[in-house]
Amino acid sequence: MKIGFILPGREFSNNFLDSWTNILFNIPKEWKWFHVSGYVPNIFYNRQALLDRARLFRPTHYMWIDNDQVFNFRQLEKLIQHEAVHAIDGWDDLRRRLQPDRRCFAFFHPQLPNEPLIFVEVALLPEIPAVITPLVDKKAETVHQASQYKVAAFYSISNCEPGLRGVSMGNFLIKRVAEQLHAEFPGIKTFVTLSPIPGFMDWVAAGAEIGGEKLGSQLKPAIRTSREKALESLGFNKRSWAERLSDGWHPDNASEKEKSALLCLASIYLGLGSASRNGNPVAKFHLGNGAKLHQINWAGDLSRKGLRQSAALMVNYLYDLSNVEENHERFTRGEIDYSRAVGRLMQL
Repeated sequence: MKIGFILPGREFSNNFLDSWTNILFNIPKEWKWFHVSGYVPNIFYNRQALLDRARLFRPTHYMWIDNDQVFNFRQLEKLIQHEAVHAIDGWDDLRRRLQPDRRCFAFFHPQLPNEPLIFVEVALLPEIPAVITPLVDKKAETVHQASQYKVAAFYSISNCEPGLRGVSMGNFLIKRVAEQLHAEFPGIKTFVTLSPIPGFMDWVAAGAEIGGEKLGSQLKPAIRTSREKALESLGFNKRSWAERLSDGWHPDNASEKEKSALLCLASIYLGLGSASRNGNPVAKFHLGNGAKLHQINWAGDLSRKGLRQSAALMVNYLYDLSNVEENHERFTRGEIDYSRAVGRLMQL
């Protein structure tokens, strides 16, 4: 990879220079880079100088750096502070999440140009992910070959402004990000999430009711039978989920019966109950934006939080850009688009 940087003229600050020192120092050795800067504070002059030099250097990427706004460390600190799904463990962790096979996009309002309102983190991958650990491991190896990027996985969406909770902005951001990534990497054809299932185990422990008595009575007899079998297999009427966890329950030591029961209940919870008023909030967000319930993953999040809230299950929602509007309309009518694989899980 060859990168051409353009730095501003005389007016840039010491903080800006410090930032660039850190960034350039950590560039991988196999990358080649050069920069253009001048004593005349004229960005157009510097851009022309960059282009003149680029004729010999032939960079694969350009990075236009015109002022301190580009690397505003307060903005980066907000990302660390407000990451609500997978905590960012300091600057090394953040640096990994900004490597070439990762992207971070933020939504800004014209009245607050320096304050990210919501941001989404994306991993560029060769296949759909089922486990979160490789995506958030700060020691994970970086994939530099763009030809390997076949899937864009949205693995975290966080709101930076508590006062705007409940205001749907992520839908605009996700769709724009998908379009931009597809334009940058035409080989990326698949856009998915790797999402948590908060509240799932609380729902199971409370009896796994779907959308109240009325909606629950409309379940097909085979689905009701599967739900009852799954609840009986788990036996939470004898030992609570908290007690199971304190005794060391883990997906690796779960029986096949427990695994089938949990996957069955998760498919019912997400595939049939998400459109109800008390449906899972993450599912409602993505399905309401036009995504499809694509896949439920066993042992996807082995963190304490993941075990507690969803028995380590995670889910992929698929964004097919040609179908998002139709799926959105269907969801407003209470219909949920889910894959055959998810449908099969509903039957025990």
